[in-house]
Amino acid sequence: MKVYAIPGLGTTKKLFVNTHFINAELIALNWPVVEKNDDMKSYARKFLQQIDTSTPFCLLGVSFGGMLCAELAQLCSPKKLF
Repeated sequence: MKVYAIPGLGTTKKLFVNTHFINAELIALNWPVVEKNDDMKSYARKFLQQIDTSTPFCLLGVSFGGMLCAELAQLCSPKKLF
């Protein structure tokens, strides 16, 4: 299973360097470019292109990344949301 992670605003994927799961691959997502008219839902939607939704997956978010994961969970169907 894959766990897609979004770090907090102002941090990088290095936040997850010591985060490991048994039987799961952690994939830190890249921050998409924010457009002037983006709201939370439209910005969260931009992360979808980095997520393989054809197989079971989980979402993990820290701080603002957690808020985005909550929005993403409404757009796709993660097994778990952390």
